[in-house]
Amino acid sequence: MVPIAYKNNWKYKLEKDYSHCLPESLHEENRSESKNDFIYLTKNTIEFKKGYAWDGPSGPTIDTANAMRASLVHDGLYQAMREGWLPQNKRGATDVEFRRILKKDGMFWFRRWAWFRAVRWFAGKAARP
Repeated sequence: MVPIAYKNNWKYKLEKDYSHCLPESLHEENRSESKNDFIYLTKNTIEFKKGYAWDGPSGPTIDTANAMRASLVHDGLYQAMREGWLPQNKRGATDVEFRRILKKDGMFWFRRWAWFRAVRWFAGKAARP
């Protein structure tokens, strides 16, 4: 479980570093390592530094423990697309990874399906520069 805490304008803030191995569908052979103060993206991982803040699960949903890690990784990868570190054509693979994490973390299939559909239909603008 990702340690989190409430912080001002953002709902959650990492209390320690977190690293996530990306699936092959999100690997980029020629990607140079990209980073800012809180995210570090390599060919096959995304790393979040202590203090990274995000808004947690979005949309008409509730924040539950089985949604936190997926929302963190998804928000970070969408930020990477906005920053130009990850190509826009990786949005679909990002959303599939989001769904995979939700399943791995135990989210009920119907909620997982509904949330994935909502992300596919409505979240595209959040990935654009």
